[in-house]
Amino acid sequence: MSIAHTKRKFNDLRGAMEDYKKSYELNPRNADAAYMIGVMYGELNKNEDDDALRWYQKAIELNEYDGDAYYRQGLIYGRFGNRNAEKEMYKKVIQVQPDHVDAHCNLGVCYGEEGSSEKEIECYERALQIEPHHEDAIQNLKSAYYHRGVSAYQSGNLEDAKIAFGRILNGIAPNEPVIKQLYDALVQRQQKEQQGAM
Repeated sequence: MSIAHTKRKFNDLRGAMEDYKKSYELNPRNADAAYMIGVMYGELNKNEDDDALRWYQKAIELNEYDGDAYYRQGLIYGRFGNRNAEKEMYKKVIQVQPDHVDAHCNLGVCYGEEGSSEKEIECYERALQIEPHHEDAIQNLKSAYYHRGVSAYQSGNLEDAKIAFGRILNGIAPNEPVIKQLYDALVQRQQKEQQGAM
C-alpha cells in the first residue's frame, strides 16, 4: 500500500485507487485498504458517495474501531441531508476515538441544527478541551453563545443574555467589539431596571 500512498501524495488518484484495490484483492481482511478505497471514491468524484459509503462500511466491518471510517460516513450522510445518520456516525467516532476534535465539532453542528443548544455547546467546549485553538470549534462556540444571548434577550431574559455574551467575552473572543457593545448595553439596562425598582 505504500506505493498507493505515494501515488496519492503525488496526485495520481486513479493509480492510487488501482493499487488500493489490488491490496484489498490480495487481502480482503485489509481494513486500511477498504478505508482508502472509500477515501479515493470521495476524492475522485463526489457523485460516488454510495460507493465510498460501501467501502467505509467494509472497513468498519473489518475494524470496528476505525473512527475515521465512521467520521467520513458522517460527512457523506450530512451531504445527503440525513442528519440522524450523520449524528449517529459522529457519536460512534467519539465512542472509539474520544479525542476526535472534528467529530465533536460536527456533532455540535448537528445538535445546533435541531435546536439543542446545551448539547451543541458541550460538543464545542469538549473540542476545545482537546485542541484549544481549533478555529471551527471557537467560531461555532462563539456563534452558539451569540444565538443563545440573542434568544434570551428577545424573550426578556436579560440575565441569561448577559451570561451568554459574557461567555464570549470571557474566553472565546475577548476583543469582539459588537459583543462587547451588546454586553455593556445589557449591563446598563439591568442597572436602570434595578434603580427603577428601588
